[in-house]
Amino acid sequence: MEAKRRELIKQRGQGQANSAAPSRLPLGGLRPSAAAKGPPARSAARSHEMNDVYMNKMEDALLAMGRTNTSGEVRPSKADGQCVPNRDSNRRKSCDESPECQIEMGSYRYYGPTNISEKFATGPAELKGQRLDMSDRNITCMSVNEQKVVVGSCDHALYEFNMHTGSRAPRKLYTKNYGHKEWITTVAHFPDGRVVSGAMDSKVCVWDARALKCVDLIGHGGSISVVLAGRDGRTVLSSSYDKTIRFWDVGRSKPTGVSILQGHKAPVLGLVWSEDGIVASGDRAGAVRIWDATVGHSLWSVENAHEGHVTALAWLPSGAGSNTTALLMSGGQDGQLRVWDHRQKRKTAEQPLHCSTGGSGAIGQIEYVPQTRTVVTAGADKRINVVDIRMGFTCRCSYEDHHDFIYSLAVCGRYAFSGAGDGQILAHDIEDDKLLYGLKSFTSAVRCIGVTNEQLIAGGDDGKVIVWAMG
Repeated sequence: MEAKRRELIKQRGQGQANSAAPSRLPLGGLRPSAAAKGPPARSAARSHEMNDVYMNKMEDALLAMGRTNTSGEVRPSKADGQCVPNRDSNRRKSCDESPECQIEMGSYRYYGPTNISEKFATGPAELKGQRLDMSDRNITCMSVNEQKVVVGSCDHALYEFNMHTGSRAPRKLYTKNYGHKEWITTVAHFPDGRVVSGAMDSKVCVWDARALKCVDLIGHGGSISVVLAGRDGRTVLSSSYDKTIRFWDVGRSKPTGVSILQGHKAPVLGLVWSEDGIVASGDRAGAVRIWDATVGHSLWSVENAHEGHVTALAWLPSGAGSNTTALLMSGGQDGQLRVWDHRQKRKTAEQPLHCSTGGSGAIGQIEYVPQTRTVVTAGADKRINVVDIRMGFTCRCSYEDHHDFIYSLAVCGRYAFSGAGDGQILAHDIEDDKLLYGLKSFTSAVRCIGVTNEQLIAGGDDGKVIVWAMG
């Protein structure tokens, strides 16, 4: 009867399951962890190697015809953990190699509400929520700050709306003269309301908070995977499929490329910034690198941190649990959660959280929850895990309520919200270990979720954004 009741909660998208207990999976039944060997020779994680060979042959042919390479970014990087001053061609933003060009950023800090309402326990007042038809193409990414939400779409535009006004007519960040020419892949907010976006057109755009215009940051030679906006209001970090990470200073009258971090041998998929200015990146071949952002050089790298892609990264702040320094958590296609101490240059913990006898599922999201000192992970195995960092990162509880791959996760306080490929959003109480309710308003995958003090926002493949007011 209880199993049937939980199923009805998810199908109807309403009600509570106060007595519902999540399934608890003993770690002893999981596949034992093995040292990462790197991706197989013909796997997708190594497809970039064939592309490199092709690009080298193409450049050799161009040189043979008398064409000169002026971009400096065609051949794959052979530098190992180096910070290279930006010496792009005249059409690109150049770096003045002076002490003024040294990076003096704060750190990236994702906005999250500090006093989340207890109304989240009972769910939204209107189950359907407020449906906003943003685009006829997929919503791919989202950023939320204290006032506004901005989403990126496959139609090459971004859409921004104010959550606290009566009208939610979006501001479309795209014009004939400004914006991207390809799918938007990543977006972030500066504290002052400016928006930073990256797309498959290899361009980073910094949008004015009021005027419908942007400044283009040109330099990458491949699709942008992640953009981060510094809390100092002037620094942008970007990672790309061109295997590099770039630092930009947008606080000047003319935004400037500061430096290029080279060393990855595969497209960079993940990028995170710690509170003390340390940057970590992960690539498609399973490598993890840690950089000192203040001087721009590699502190440490692990070439085969995971088998297959590195699919998720998150910093565990110093003082969390028993650690005295910031630790890096990484998740991969292999379903493994691994924890790294860059100061001691070693792996400190490892758990096969998303592995089972039937195979493994890529870890798509890792969220640290300071209120409960736990870590929440979500994976392609349709499972959500709650990890106790004070007990060696052991799995305290596992939820198996989703019926499709989990694509998005937002955790605030004791509440975890996850979106799946079937269009369903589930809410869990990670302190009482129970399923609270489900919301089924999307017709396809839920790609991004955001939370404010009293609202839940989500965007999906159907081009819609839905806002639920709690209570």
